[in-house]
Amino acid sequence: MFSFYQGDLHGRLDDLFLIFYKNGLPSPEKPYIFNGDFVDRGKQSIEILMILFAFLLVYPKVVHLNRGNHEDYMVNLRYGFTKEVMKKYKVHGKKILKMIQNVFSWLPLATVIDQKILITHGGVSDSTDLEILSKIERHKFASTLRPRKKKEKANKTEKIEDKPYLVTFTNGENILSATCLPQPRSGSFSYSATPRLLPAYKGKRSASSPTTISVDRKEISKRVREAVDKELVKCRRQVGFSESYIEPDSPVSVSESESDPGEIQEYDIDNEERKQIVDILWSDPMAQEGCKSNNVRGGGCYFGPDVTEKILRKHGLQMLIRSHECKQEGYEFCHNGKV
Repeated sequence: MFSFYQGDLHGRLDDLFLIFYKNGLPSPEKPYIFNGDFVDRGKQSIEILMILFAFLLVYPKVVHLNRGNHEDYMVNLRYGFTKEVMKKYKVHGKKILKMIQNVFSWLPLATVIDQKILITHGGVSDSTDLEILSKIERHKFASTLRPRKKKEKANKTEKIEDKPYLVTFTNGENILSATCLPQPRSGSFSYSATPRLLPAYKGKRSASSPTTISVDRKEISKRVREAVDKELVKCRRQVGFSESYIEPDSPVSVSESESDPGEIQEYDIDNEERKQIVDILWSDPMAQEGCKSNNVRGGGCYFGPDVTEKILRKHGLQMLIRSHECKQEGYEFCHNGKV
């Protein structure tokens, strides 16, 4: 039985050190499973990877790394890991990113302990099949996201309401209210860079208090898009994406990146395999029975206790251990103690 299960380090090196301080370093007597999401958000993702990879090389039979939904090069572009690597390694960053992307694509999607416990990052769905997952050539799925086609982007129009939006400006600063950003549609991912700030309001206002003015939404939308486009072009150049790359804004799918030749290899993908991977990386449990689309995350599903029972019974297992969510006490039982 594995002693320690850890999930969602998210670039926080202090958390990893605290885990080792309290539980001890990995060793044959102290096996570990790190259950995905090693990178993004925090500022020391690369240091965490180097430590985990080193322990994996030293103790390949007692240290195991599962893939999480953030072990995905397109998610990394949005949530900070790509920027971290390029900032720390400068001219070598692009090559290092390609190597790490390749490693991520080969990480196991799940681990089974003693034929009793299934450990995976997100969860399961009513169609999860461990036999299918064990046969998937997972390196083909460097990303579970798919950028939309150029034609789709050109044909897509956005409905603009007639009413103006409100933008709040503070003394001498450029601050754009987040409410003027278009909201992503349910069931889709929108991984766009944080917009640059709008020019400060030049009119008269109190030096001690913010001023709220009415601004035409079309003008705001236009300026925000221009700023976002410039930021994305800059970021894509850094990581080697071509100018024609299209940002993802479609339901979860596999990568169809238009990056430079040889950077991200494309494959013919089976949609059933893609769904199996998305469900196991992105899903969350719910108290109600059944299985429904996870519109909050935009991928995977919400699975009920009946789905958990069905999958565990089908594969002769007793429990599912997952990560993917922060719990106040560090852990939480649900689904009659089976998750």
